Amino acid sequence: MMWRIINPNVQSGMDGRAETETTFYRPKPNTFTRHASFIDLSVERHSFIRRNTNPFYSRYAVLRELGSGGFGTVLLAEHKRTGTKRAVKQIPKTHVGTDKLVFEHEISSLLALDHPHIVKLIEYFENEVNYYLVFELCAGPDLFDHIINVFDTRENGFQEQEIAIIMRHMLKAVVGTARRWLIWNVRSSKKATQQRARRPTWRPEVAAGGTYGTASDMWSLGVISYALFTGEPLFGGDCADSPAEILDEILDAGYLECRLNNPALLDRSLNARNLLRRLLERDPRNRITPEQALKHPFIRSFLSNAGEASDGDKICIDIRFAHLFDSHCVERMERFTRLPMLKRMAMMSAAHLIDDDSVSAQQHTFRMFDQNGDGYVSFAELEDGLRRAGVAVSTDLRKVFSRVDSDNNDALNYNEFMAATLCDTDLSENLALQTFDMMDIDGDGFISPKDLLNFEPNLGSEGHALDVLMEAFPQLLASERGSLQRSLLCCIWQEPRH
Repeated sequence: MMWRIINPNVQSGMDGRAETETTFYRPKPNTFTRHASFIDLSVERHSFIRRNTNPFYSRYAVLRELGSGGFGTVLLAEHKRTGTKRAVKQIPKTHVGTDKLVFEHEISSLLALDHPHIVKLIEYFENEVNYYLVFELCAGPDLFDHIINVFDTRENGFQEQEIAIIMRHMLKAVVGTARRWLIWNVRSSKKATQQRARRPTWRPEVAAGGTYGTASDMWSLGVISYALFTGEPLFGGDCADSPAEILDEILDAGYLECRLNNPALLDRSLNARNLLRRLLERDPRNRITPEQALKHPFIRSFLSNAGEASDGDKICIDIRFAHLFDSHCVERMERFTRLPMLKRMAMMSAAHLIDDDSVSAQQHTFRMFDQNGDGYVSFAELEDGLRRAGVAVSTDLRKVFSRVDSDNNDALNYNEFMAATLCDTDLSENLALQTFDMMDIDGDGFISPKDLLNFEPNLGSEGHALDVLMEAFPQLLASERGSLQRSLLCCIWQEPRH
């Protein structure tokens, strides 16, 4: 799993999966409906993440290596046409072996993950030697480097409020993966278990030959939290420890109890120590769940200081931070629903590509509405959030909500919400170029009906795709190519969206 820690003091680098578990996910099928007066959009985020058939090095220039792990190497790369910097996970095919399912399962899980606290997969490539997964770039040190730096420069390490913010973001990421039906499967062997034990976040139930589930993620969070509280690793603190020795530590209940009595923890609050113990409960059946942890007194006690506040069983933004709320979001959602289908597709592509730092107001607003942190906004959450912020609720809100809900699952995912609420000032020429390149599948400088059909197969036929192009740009009817040039798509950015 890869988390994005949204904290002004912590920016995580994109690192690889901690282990080699495989992830199984089958997204539900979409539908395409042709209406008499317009063509309706029904699309999921995985439509925007595709295998790029061009050679990787024809599109990206590698600048340097960011890090490496057991499953591959992470590179800093720059898109040659747009100058956009990305993090690229290079996976040698020799690491995958003859079973391509390992790679395909990782891709399928990343297709499903659309959450403000989880890093975004942009596209992926394949050649004879490697797979290349292109992610958004999260600048700054990774969390463990940040932990080392904080304890080196501060006498008392992290303040508990800082730890609560980081933990809450990771907990929301776990809730988001659980909501998306991700099932983790581990085939354990003694050799494989010892190899995985090199990672001291390995879980006792899995190390003992059991199964992996959400409870296992909670254990890993406990191991990370221990380091946040103490500045020390929970397991494998001696650099000379072998994988077998680390595995013995993980399986030894007495060793864990000794570490939980670390004097460095005695200065921490009772709530902090209680949550840590509940995360590190050895029996996964008794381990705290992510939903319970989000409501734990340690997390809740710091919410109002972090820009969020608890209300019963809800997790929501404190109204005292209303200046960060995008009060025009519904107005922009209404305008979005009136756009031609092609323009809505372009806006959804742009939302997938845009740097989250450029849309902090919309992101903060989404997190306000998403009261349980699962990465979806239900209609009830939207309506309740608007009332809390003092925004009048229109009688047409339900209709607007349904039109923005492009995958028809009765909830707005992160990409849907961001696409529908982008401001005109967010839409730069560089973003227009990135969007065009994503939709120009064959790379010939035009978006043809064939390109559009390959981009969104739910259109059903090239005839429908041509209808979509001409609905947005009737002048294409006189074009011999019937294709959209880059200059025309850029017009979307200049036109008033009303």
